[in-house]
Amino acid sequence: MLDEKPKDLAGLVAILFKAQTDSHITHLLQRKKLLCEHNAMNDFYSDIEDLVDSFAETAMSHGLITDITVPGSSEIIDTVKYFEELYSKVESYRKMLSSHPFLISKLDDIQELISQTLYRLKFIQS
Repeated sequence: MLDEKPKDLAGLVAILFKAQTDSHITHLLQRKKLLCEHNAMNDFYSDIEDLVDSFAETAMSHGLITDITVPGSSEIIDTVKYFEELYSKVESYRKMLSSHPFLISKLDDIQELISQTLYRLKFIQS
């Protein structure tokens, strides 16, 4: 799903819901046995929920999203690469918001969380 081109804002919400579940699965499986990754995944899946909920509800209230389908989730093997790609994918939706500036700050908050997650994965060792 991260490889698809943006079609509508429902796609962004679906990607973020998938990322939440993917990070939760990765948090639980703990194959790398790294506390920094364990905590980064926990913080991401916990914090993204309210951000996605707010974005989706705001977009839906203006008729910008009418349906959401979330693809299957799985463990994240390379967490740094995954979150770098997620950041880029979220950024690719920004141009869709030019006529809906009230959603841009919500997108900024989502990208801030992804960036914080990347920082924890890249620079905090355990």
